[in-house]
Amino acid sequence: MYNYPIFLVFSLVLLVSCASNRNMNAELLSGKKMEKATLMGQITESFPATSNYRITDASLDGNFLYLSFEYQASCSGNDKFEFYGTLSDASVYPPKRQVKLIITPSDDACKSLEYSTQIINLSELCYAKTPNDVIDLNLQGWKTKLTYHYIGTSAPRNK
Repeated sequence: MYNYPIFLVFSLVLLVSCASNRNMNAELLSGKKMEKATLMGQITESFPATSNYRITDASLDGNFLYLSFEYQASCSGNDKFEFYGTLSDASVYPPKRQVKLIITPSDDACKSLEYSTQIINLSELCYAKTPNDVIDLNLQGWKTKLTYHYIGTSAPRNK
């Protein structure tokens, strides 16, 4: 008889957790973005000047690069982040592109060591922008190349 309230609470917790998991899976399957990109990759002929930083992690997930790094930030927090890729080398397969994070500090004499993770939309850096297009990204400051597979959107089917 004493186990009935415990069973009821446990069942309720299980029911709520399954419902929230179902919503999360529905968002993933529907193609909705779970997180928004903080930067958009851009093409450039040469890289602008940047402040020093150290990349601590880089991983790809779909069209997004999750880039974690530490840098000397201004105390005001008004530093500007940009992400660039140079023109690609299409003479090899898959094509290769040099990419780099650019940090432009604000004019603040006060500095502090900060850690940041930027979510970068790489879709503009792809070579042909066709579904499953592949390009190797050589991220300056990172130890290995990143092989990026473009995930395009397919046209809706006619019924």
